[in-house]
Amino acid sequence: MFYNTPLMKSREYDPSHEIAPKYLPVLSQKEDTWMTDFGFDLSELSNIDTANKLNSLIEKGSYRLGVRGQDISLPEVVGARQEFLHWVGVDSETVNKFRTYSKTLTPLDKFVDSMRVMHGLGLNGHYIIKSSPLAMNHSAESIRESVANFKSIGLDPVKIIMHQPSTMYYAPESVQAKKQLIERYARSLLWSGDVKELIESCPSILGFNSNKIKILSLIAADYATSDSRNIETSLLKPLLRLPLEQFVIALESHDESNKIDLVELGRMAQKQRKPQAERKAEAIEIATSGNLTPRIVIKYLGYAGIEAS
Repeated sequence: MFYNTPLMKSREYDPSHEIAPKYLPVLSQKEDTWMTDFGFDLSELSNIDTANKLNSLIEKGSYRLGVRGQDISLPEVVGARQEFLHWVGVDSETVNKFRTYSKTLTPLDKFVDSMRVMHGLGLNGHYIIKSSPLAMNHSAESIRESVANFKSIGLDPVKIIMHQPSTMYYAPESVQAKKQLIERYARSLLWSGDVKELIESCPSILGFNSNKIKILSLIAADYATSDSRNIETSLLKPLLRLPLEQFVIALESHDESNKIDLVELGRMAQKQRKPQAERKAEAIEIATSGNLTPRIVIKYLGYAGIEAS
């Protein structure tokens, strides 16, 4: 085609190709170090045949589908996308999972640009799309925005996204509101831990229902000893990941005057391993029987979708 060397600068597409993007990336050892995250040996790009093959796949796989007048068939475009992904090291399982979202896969110019940006920001694209295949559809701009949003509220985007790639989808206003909520309850419990550290090491908390955070804080306030509320972050993280119902069930035999060490309460909750439906039904029964403090009953029943009587 038009590849004189495997180490070329990005080229402009032929304007007669109406459905091709305005910009097509050309692979190079300098710009595409992201490929090493997938196990690709960058020295292969020194081979002119390999470089031409991959860049040819990028050109074909960057066509946009469903536009009249195109001079390439849909199977050719999708085939080029799949072949490129497999070539650079995206495994079949990840590709097939993404296909449940988009059978035609993502345009290759978009994929290469987003991988370049991820790698440049310190993110491992291979790990991210393996954990969350939908991330294959992220544009470079949306990735930059996600990283900038976390930075703007004082959080480390690399730590958060690499712990939980799905946080890339979170709306910035939602993240900000959740962080403020956690900070407020941390202050009310006189917790001296670092909220920033907690979120960065346990980013799943950003996806919690706000009522779950409220109820957990009420449980700590009403049932835990004051000293144990100042729990270390490393001990708090596994407790936060437990289903809320397990705490409710664990509290059945305790009254408000019988304070419990928070770590011990967590151990008790961890033992309440039952099928989800059975666990929820039991927790609702406990709440409606009046075995919990009134404010927890009201909040939990609302959380469970039951109107408190």
